[in-house]
Amino acid sequence: MGRPRPLVALVGLVLLAAGCTAIRPQPAARAIGGGAALPAVSTCYDSPIAAHSMWAAGVPEVPCTGPHLAETYYTGTSPGPGSSAHVRPGSPEMFGLFATCEEYAREFLGAAWHSGWVQIQLTLPRADRSVSAAERRFSCEAFEVDQLGPENPVRRTSSLRGALVARGPLSMGCLSLRDRPAKAQLVAAGCDQPHEAEYVSSGHQADPPDSLDQGQIDLVGDRRCAGAVSSYTRSHQRVLVGFAGWGPAYWMVGQVTLRCFALAPAGKRFTASVKALGDREPPTV
Repeated sequence: MGRPRPLVALVGLVLLAAGCTAIRPQPAARAIGGGAALPAVSTCYDSPIAAHSMWAAGVPEVPCTGPHLAETYYTGTSPGPGSSAHVRPGSPEMFGLFATCEEYAREFLGAAWHSGWVQIQLTLPRADRSVSAAERRFSCEAFEVDQLGPENPVRRTSSLRGALVARGPLSMGCLSLRDRPAKAQLVAAGCDQPHEAEYVSSGHQADPPDSLDQGQIDLVGDRRCAGAVSSYTRSHQRVLVGFAGWGPAYWMVGQVTLRCFALAPAGKRFTASVKALGDREPPTV
């Protein structure tokens, strides 16, 4: 398998030196007002994903059968003493709460959230005087996204429940680079059309390196996905290793799992799937 090389310099994103594009996450840990009650599961909101919780900010709930951007699929209380409002970004406690959201996302969606055009977020209380030491509430929200680099929420008129049980329009497959002024995005593409990347697998957990040196960060992500790409392609040909969802911006909100991609050689695009490619040359243009 060829050594990774840069796929493209995506403006506003992190370009990995090993050649794997880390897509900056749209969500962050959301602030919940101390007096707000937890929403019911399957509550939806037609509100932009902002730096505060939709339901705590008084944004009205809307039916999930009507236009909406986000959906609450799990609520709970954090384990351990103290308030979840004081969980530090990027801490083991944050990782644990986000892992809970990932676990329930699989149950809610029907498959790992990484395998679809979906993003999830962990919502925590606001650390202010209105939050007592017993305040340990949190919630998990999901929303459809339109692209990688950076993601934008998509307005839906149906729930995401079961959206990934069977392969469908939200399933992640092949991706094509779409250039825009001062920005570039990876969008869904047919695998029989020219494309730069192919989704391989997801949910691979890795421990963040002790160093924030970009080379070390890249190395961990590369090693975590190399086996997945090799297993998917069964190839030692010029197929490169890529990953998304890995780096300090993700760790701050609790995400330590990543998506893995097979990438076309530099300057090339695949013209067919590379699944089980074997010893054949990758189909490229």
